[in-house]
Amino acid sequence: MCGRYALGPEPWSVFQEPFRLTQPAPNLRPSWNIRPTNSAPVILKRDGHYEMRQMRWGFQFRVNGKSVAGFNAKSETATTTWPYRAAITRRHCLVPATGFYEWVGPKRARKPHFIHLRTAPLMFMAGLWEEYGLKDDKADCFTILTTAANRFMQPLHTRMPVILTQSSWVDWLEHAAPVQSLAQISAEAMAEHEVGPLQGDHAGLTAPAPQGDFGF
Repeated sequence: MCGRYALGPEPWSVFQEPFRLTQPAPNLRPSWNIRPTNSAPVILKRDGHYEMRQMRWGFQFRVNGKSVAGFNAKSETATTTWPYRAAITRRHCLVPATGFYEWVGPKRARKPHFIHLRTAPLMFMAGLWEEYGLKDDKADCFTILTTAANRFMQPLHTRMPVILTQSSWVDWLEHAAPVQSLAQISAEAMAEHEVGPLQGDHAGLTAPAPQGDFGF
């Protein structure tokens, strides 16, 4: 799954150049603790060109009268599952991230781990976006597609975000092929480490957790 992620400070060129963005550089505020319902940047194609926009994380819909934020969508069933089936046919986006968090361990003693790429500062996760909100709360929203865990992720969780290789970024934005057929990041390209409690929002959240002092 993906319930929290980070996007640290990056130069505008890392977004501008791959997608030939012509918009002025936005004031991107880094966050190392992005949660569902927070605002975060996504890349999409609109009116014939690529652009970066801020959107709220999580499709907003009601289940049994309660507001629900659909922050993840299973890639295997998104084409047939409301409310994602409309978006997957015509509203694709990429969600940039420095990495994401997963909690590991016994139920009452789970520890957060930070998952990132070994040789690249950013990953781009496949997402969907939508132009709607609940009554009196109109806001563009996005969700992150997930897939079965690869060999690297299996010890951590049964699911993971769909992380696309650079060769697949434009194909996804152009609706050129189903996400399952696009090249995804390999297990060998991924790394992880345990981190401390996710409290506040600062760069130290992604740092390896300090090891205990055993007096050696």
